[in-house]
Amino acid sequence: MIAVTQAAGAKNNKSLVILGSSLTALALARDAYGNKCSPIIFDRIPDIACHSRLAHVEPSKNTSEAELIRTITHLGGDRRNLLIATSDYWLNLIVKYRELLKEAYATVLHPRNNVLRLCLDKKKFALWCQEHGVTTPAVLITDRDPVKSTRIYKQLTYPVFLRPSVSSAALSEDIPKSVEIADANSLDHWLNVFHQKNMNFILTESLLNHNLTQYSVPLVRTEDRLVSFVAEKIRPLPAQCSVGTFVALAPNPEVESLARQTASLLDYYGIGEVEILHSRDTGENYVIEFNARPWIQYALAVKSGHNFLQALLADYSDNRDKPVKTGKYWINLGDDLYVCFSRTVGYVRKRDIRFCDYLKSLLQANVYAIFSWRDLVPFCYAVGRLFNSVTKRGRAPPKARSRDR
Repeated sequence: MIAVTQAAGAKNNKSLVILGSSLTALALARDAYGNKCSPIIFDRIPDIACHSRLAHVEPSKNTSEAELIRTITHLGGDRRNLLIATSDYWLNLIVKYRELLKEAYATVLHPRNNVLRLCLDKKKFALWCQEHGVTTPAVLITDRDPVKSTRIYKQLTYPVFLRPSVSSAALSEDIPKSVEIADANSLDHWLNVFHQKNMNFILTESLLNHNLTQYSVPLVRTEDRLVSFVAEKIRPLPAQCSVGTFVALAPNPEVESLARQTASLLDYYGIGEVEILHSRDTGENYVIEFNARPWIQYALAVKSGHNFLQALLADYSDNRDKPVKTGKYWINLGDDLYVCFSRTVGYVRKRDIRFCDYLKSLLQANVYAIFSWRDLVPFCYAVGRLFNSVTKRGRAPPKARSRDR
């Protein structure tokens, strides 16, 4: 094993060690290469980013946590390299071994542990928002004790929205990422499920009965700058509560201001994404979540001229070409096909979305989750996987996995 390995064609003095190999990691690796920083991919289970010719892939035997940390610290390259995580699993590992990683790397590109813990726990983050005047859906119950909860939930106004406090990646198959609950009997059932699994949860008012627009505000914040933009998650629809498959730049000063205010109150450092729901019924904007890491549509930042990595590398110049705020449409075609045509979701199939509108969105798409002329192998791999899924199993493409969440 070597501590620093240059990617194909790169001649750089420093490397960016990327924990994870998902679509997020693929976009980040391509951006690192473009910023003359050699990307090194490390993951427990190889995914699509491992097929990039622009990155060195450090093999993993998917062994113990101790072995993972030993490899990650070795990749620090005698404090020459930078470290960034692309999923909540890796963020939790950074929190646990922060002091050790600080000794191994020039910089860990994430905020302090207290901020990471806050962002990783939906219950704590929601309560923090309420304490600091950041608009978020009203918190109704955060108590795991079913006896205490029973006295309260019979008096609630339904529907309500139930989520586990932890990331979906840490959940068992019995615990959903989120569920809207229509009555007290259903809530009784789900609270018992969470209690039996010893799982913390948060119960809030549901916004799914509003006419909603889903916004994402990607940003990077350092001691002396804050760069951000606004995107709208067009698909899936809000009721799906799922990863975006078709996302477009959509400037909104009020939404962007709310996200920037939240980042400043947190004293956030690094790349992140604030998820915000806008109610067209009331005009209110609600902060839902703060993802303390790069997000799956990271390529939107690169293609729109928002050089987040450059800002973190202290090479950011205000004299560069002005970033664009409209006209960029990101698509993950395989998962978007599932969202539009599967038996379970199938927005086009079920006529929630008109077929002509779907075709229009395909023509608009100009930022791609996988395809890149400079880095074609991941696209070829994805096409082969999609072909096998359709021909051998006779079903729609698989749903987006939660590893990017």
